[in-house]
Amino acid sequence: GSEGKKATTTSRTSSSNKRSLMSPDKLDAAVTELHQKVFPLIPHAEVLYAAHAEALLRLGKFGEASGVAKTKMHEDGDSLNSLWRYWIGGQVEYFLGNLDEAALLVKKLQKATIAHFPKKEGAGPGGDADSQLLQQLVPIPGKEQLEEMLAWFDKVQQLKKEGNEAIGAKRYE
Repeated sequence: GSEGKKATTTSRTSSSNKRSLMSPDKLDAAVTELHQKVFPLIPHAEVLYAAHAEALLRLGKFGEASGVAKTKMHEDGDSLNSLWRYWIGGQVEYFLGNLDEAALLVKKLQKATIAHFPKKEGAGPGGDADSQLLQQLVPIPGKEQLEEMLAWFDKVQQLKKEGNEAIGAKRYE
């Protein structure tokens, strides 16, 4: 008796969970449709570019995510809008194995974060709705997390250097 009820409940829960998650193929199709249909109508919507880049990153389309993040809308240097671009770019470079470039982008992110939020611990958004939406779409790590990442990059680079020196001197087991 109770075993049949458990199986039914479990199957209902599993099927409802499956419905709530978007498959990578559906997400990819949605991102493509967004790019084809919406972007031409609103070519300067920073929030759409951030959402597009984040979706591409999550789909593992690193080259495309990088391209979207590198698309400049305004020539205003290290603007508040640069934060998500640095973060997406840093992640892309990390996943591609380009640790030097990833560290450089995280350093730029840290510098821009300090410039925009000198008194805050994190890189929280400003008061306007676009900044808050950008922060929800592409959450930027806080000051402490950025410092930890940079320390990790430095450690990995040092270990890489030591390993290369050991191989060059034929000091390996």
